[in-house]
Amino acid sequence: MTKAEQLSKNRIQDKKRFSKKELDRYKNFIFRKEEGMCQSGCNREGVEYHHVLRGAYKNDKSIVLTCRECHTIVHFSTDTHEREALNILFKSASIENWREYNA
Repeated sequence: MTKAEQLSKNRIQDKKRFSKKELDRYKNFIFRKEEGMCQSGCNREGVEYHHVLRGAYKNDKSIVLTCRECHTIVHFSTDTHEREALNILFKSASIENWREYNA
């Protein structure tokens, strides 16, 4: 990691919302780390990013890479157990993403 990248990371530690450049850098890190696969473990290609914390609590640190199917489930599934299980999995993955990004 270059010194400029480390300085940029230090600046965003306490921010909830990143600049477009910072967010793109973080998304690229997650994509490379997961080798382009959905973070649910479904073995499908990750094509979308999901903010685990939404609404008033929306935080760019809480994003995960998802396939279209899992992203739809987490937002629209009528199966509460399936939706909540995926939410728990994604929350854990988002914490791990942020921890590894700052390692």
